[in-house]
Amino acid sequence: MIARVKRDYVKTMTQYSLDLSIQQAGIQSGVHRQNVCLGQEDDYRLFYVMDGSLTLSVDGKVFKVQKRQGICLYPAADCSCLADSDSGWSVCWIDFSGASAAHYMQLAGLSPPSLLFSSDHEGLLEQTFKQITEVNGQYQERNLGLLGLLLRIMSCLIEHNAKSEIPLAPLKQADDYIRTTIDYISKNYTRKNLSITEISGHIGLNSSYLCAVFQKNVHLSIKEYLIRYRINRSLDLLKNTDLPIGSIANAVGYEDPLLFSKMFRKVKGLPPSDFRRLNQKSI
Repeated sequence: MIARVKRDYVKTMTQYSLDLSIQQAGIQSGVHRQNVCLGQEDDYRLFYVMDGSLTLSVDGKVFKVQKRQGICLYPAADCSCLADSDSGWSVCWIDFSGASAAHYMQLAGLSPPSLLFSSDHEGLLEQTFKQITEVNGQYQERNLGLLGLLLRIMSCLIEHNAKSEIPLAPLKQADDYIRTTIDYISKNYTRKNLSITEISGHIGLNSSYLCAVFQKNVHLSIKEYLIRYRINRSLDLLKNTDLPIGSIANAVGYEDPLLFSKMFRKVKGLPPSDFRRLNQKSI
């Protein structure tokens, strides 16, 4: 039985590894209690505490992350983070995306509301996170190095979670549906009449079935994902232009500026005008 599970696991990793891409990685540290800028919006993030401790609020749920613990943040999650150690703190993180990302996180047992993970007893997980900050080289070489480390981290997390009854069957078909849905949204989100019926018709699926597959793997409904995608696309326009709020709403697919403001407040916790005031750069 053990040999069969290991064989299935290796096959899954081989099949899906090309459906992951590294967005960015790094390390942050400080010596005082302070808010930590996350900067992560559209990607998955594995956040690992090297020293000190953090308190994170993720979609209204509070997590206390201690030294040698980590947390998985999902795309478009409403997050805030406080480093609450007075004796210094240090965190390492890696952002990634891809159609198989949700599948890997599910295999690792990291699905809302269970987002915390710990270092394995041999310290391999901690060692691998430390190596993230040491990867050098040109752009392509560095990305390949980070991808290798990410796969090693996922291997540790999945192996640690292997005792749970997790379906190991490949989910390539579901991943294809999700990837196509996300790609279609990214290319058409500016259209005011974009609908789930249109998206499912483009893929060739019943809309109820597509919604169920998307919800199970992404942990957001297609409607919620579209709202958060549009709001996140508006952030750069609010920070880097002086366009009126109504024009920005129109640019990201909202005909009604009031509806845009309502959705913005729901996702980000404040009106778009307040966000602009706090974040706009000199133009």
